[in-house]
Amino acid sequence: MSDRSGPIELSVLICGFFVPWLVLQNAPGDVTAVMAWGLVNTNPFSVFDLNAYLNATQGFDSLPRALQLWPIGAGFYVGAIVSAASGVFLKREDPRVTGSLLVLATIASLWLWSRFAFQTMMSAIPVAPIVFLFILWWFYWPVLKNGMPASQP
Repeated sequence: MSDRSGPIELSVLICGFFVPWLVLQNAPGDVTAVMAWGLVNTNPFSVFDLNAYLNATQGFDSLPRALQLWPIGAGFYVGAIVSAASGVFLKREDPRVTGSLLVLATIASLWLWSRFAFQTMMSAIPVAPIVFLFILWWFYWPVLKNGMPASQP
């Protein structure tokens, strides 16, 4: 890894935004994908962006704590994309920040998954945490593990 993200890292992070955080089996033939940007339901087919979902549930404060981490984690993930984009377009980035934001998004998505998998006993598949961990390992682990050398004045 160089001292900043390149176009490949940015492209992978952008693609990761469209990966479901978790997939919930509600009933036979009824699946809900919780995405960073909203919900996709298959029966009947419907799509809700995060803002529409928050408005339908009387806002952020009315959500259970685990669900409150969903928009916060999405913010961390968007922050990682913006950080990597600054490395590509502005040539200024600290990849430790990008990697750390991705770690926080992974933790948030795992917390959300655990809420559905263990407390509600629903069939929940954590897709995004697996993808996020792969991105972390492939692109950002060397920097997170070893740090970066101090810049020369």
